[in-house]
Amino acid sequence: MSLGRWSFPQTEEGLRLTLQKIQECRESGNDEELGYGLLALAFLVKWVRSDTEKDPFQRAHELSLEALNIFRGTNDKRGQVKALISASSLAPPFGKNPFLDEAEALAKEIDDERLHASVMAARARSLGLSDQRTAIQLQQKALEIFRRIGDKQQQAQSLFSLAILSDVADKKRDMALEAAQINRDISDPSNASRCMFIAMMNAEEVTPLVELEELAKQGLDDAQRAADHDQESMWYGKLAQIAIAKGLPEEVKKYRRWESDLQDSDGLTPLERWERDVESTKSFIALASTVGNTEMGKCFKSELKILRTNKPKR
Repeated sequence: MSLGRWSFPQTEEGLRLTLQKIQECRESGNDEELGYGLLALAFLVKWVRSDTEKDPFQRAHELSLEALNIFRGTNDKRGQVKALISASSLAPPFGKNPFLDEAEALAKEIDDERLHASVMAARARSLGLSDQRTAIQLQQKALEIFRRIGDKQQQAQSLFSLAILSDVADKKRDMALEAAQINRDISDPSNASRCMFIAMMNAEEVTPLVELEELAKQGLDDAQRAADHDQESMWYGKLAQIAIAKGLPEEVKKYRRWESDLQDSDGLTPLERWERDVESTKSFIALASTVGNTEMGKCFKSELKILRTNKPKR
């Protein structure tokens, strides 16, 4: 059994299919598969929406703990390691190590190098704010293992983490671009789009905007393949900025029109939408800080910075 059998798109349809399959597992009493389904749902609620009234991070933590209890009942030690890693990412800072220590012990017990590297990568993410140097070293060691054993998904995740943890803009850009390409190779446009967002932010620090059109168009393509309209709208806005820098007024009008069409599809005024996005992003930053998820917090802080520089007029 593995999470691969629960690989659905990071969309409303993917969420619906996951919930449907989970219900089928509950009704049939298939606890082992149910555990993996709950872990898949824990990931989706963070990136699509919560399936309850609870906030996404709180709900994801709850689902991870439920999966952990199921795996303990079925004595699935590999499942336990995965659930412990998932739960650790959303636990408060003082509660992370117990989850990770237990996961590391189990990974060693079953002699699974892939899972041991996954625990190492998770521990690196937990240290991102308190001990950046150690976090980078651990993540690099995990990446070396993932490269050697050919785990593409984990390679991309480690590269994404390093692109956030590192300090040098061009290196951060290159790692994010590599992570994006790997995600495309494994047919994961949602994560490719997120990687391109990090790549673009860092590329702008070292490269003139007029030279970044191809990068922006690749990010747009990833967002469209992922059916992520918020990201798609952001890329149209970025392409409009590039067109301004290149002195192409007709291109500017085109991209701004497409950006506006996507933004208007939710029925809100630009200012209402901006206020909603700011408050939502601030709440994610606060929650990420509470649970000690520095990687997620940095992503949301970057998004907030961009939002604040693009406040619409009344």
